[in-house]
Amino acid sequence: MQNLPQYILDTFLTLWPTLRDNPHELAARLQRRRRALLTRPPRAWCIALRPGDTRMTPWDTVLDDCHAPDRQRPHTVTITAALVRRLCQPVYIDPWGEPAADVAARLGVNLQGLAYLMRVGFFRVRRVQGLGGKRGKPVPILHYDCALHGPLDPQSRSFRPPLPAWGSLWPYHANALPDDFEQPVRREPDVRPGRWGDCFQGWIWRCPACDRPTDKLYYPLPVPAIDQYLNLHPSASDADALSPPPPTFACGRCHRVTHLSRADPNSWNAFVTHLSAGLLYGREVPKPADWSGRRNTKARRPNARPALRRAEVCRLLTETDLTRADLAAHLGLSRGTINMHVEAVFDQYGVHSREELRERVAIVRRQLAETASGSVGAKQAAG
Repeated sequence: MQNLPQYILDTFLTLWPTLRDNPHELAARLQRRRRALLTRPPRAWCIALRPGDTRMTPWDTVLDDCHAPDRQRPHTVTITAALVRRLCQPVYIDPWGEPAADVAARLGVNLQGLAYLMRVGFFRVRRVQGLGGKRGKPVPILHYDCALHGPLDPQSRSFRPPLPAWGSLWPYHANALPDDFEQPVRREPDVRPGRWGDCFQGWIWRCPACDRPTDKLYYPLPVPAIDQYLNLHPSASDADALSPPPPTFACGRCHRVTHLSRADPNSWNAFVTHLSAGLLYGREVPKPADWSGRRNTKARRPNARPALRRAEVCRLLTETDLTRADLAAHLGLSRGTINMHVEAVFDQYGVHSREELRERVAIVRRQLAETASGSVGAKQAAG
């Protein structure tokens, strides 16, 4: 991808003499700063904190109850500048690979938090039997090319860093906090009812502004605009100046954080508007070829094998009265695999019970039979 900030800067320097000599056009563009787009900070320029970060321990975090994390009790966490800088620093993985347990500890999650990324191929996994004298299953070694993709962001979704178009300053966002910054925030356990009683699912924040439960707190930072970079003053009125975001941690709803995605057709215009503070339109800056405006859809592979087991489970559910345990014994599968197939069949037909599945399958078969008989009649009439 090209150096987009420099790309936008060249366009702005070309159009600035025209805007400077046309006060009506300049006033119309400055009025865009009062719209909702520029009042919503982008996620790439926000400091985020997860409530379940395992690196927040009573030994290095200010808590009002030091035994609350172990006993899963509500407590108050005092967010300081030193804590934010320690939790938000980028994570680099050795080119030769590191054990999955060490990577999870450095990212502030457990091994289950990396299972999905290992399964979808975000990390290249290599398993070594008996590494470090450990018995049992082979030890997974994770590989990630930080030189190509950049370091990992421990506070982002799936630990992916922001788009390179936003620049390379995201590892230093935490340094923008004042050294004496302190804010107490309530943290509570996320307990949900389960089969064997209440089950602890993790931690949640209580937003200091709206008191709603949230899985992440944000501290927005002002986006560096082109006019500030060039030390320009397009207007002498304070009404046309961008108001800085509130210097406090709150949920994404209170700060109105926007998540820009290149799958959105308006993402390029929003990106250019943020970096130019409303002085440029997206249509004035040529969009690079790799800024895709199409949504990435997961298509089934043409050579994929048919789900024979799922079809057999669907047939047994509609034609017999076997329970799930009987299905597992009949097909020689585990109970968990049978549950997975049953839920997939229910989702495929949009039902919630076996009775609804039978009715739905009967309707589908009737429609297919009518369609087949109609096509045969049409062929006979044509012949």
